[in-house]
Amino acid sequence: MNEGFINISLVYASEYSKNGKNFVTCFIKYKSIRLVCEAIVATYKSTGAFQEITGKDFTGWANKQPVDDKWKRVLSEMMLIIWGITIVK
Repeated sequence: MNEGFINISLVYASEYSKNGKNFVTCFIKYKSIRLVCEAIVATYKSTGAFQEITGKDFTGWANKQPVDDKWKRVLSEMMLIIWGITIVK
């Protein structure tokens, strides 16, 4: 199961690279995307990969997005994962 969510995170990072605004809009608009992002973040945390991603903080930016407070942390952490993936390429 971890491998599946890690693979989806790579797809999301690729989509964000192509059109970041669209990715964020979809996150805000669709609960299904938010739920998958929540699972991706949980997977990265449970495997220890999340702790390896350092150098950026998206909290301030995420807090300004028009999404319920519960999802702001998920968005911030998902953006950190995407950032970590895209800088490795």
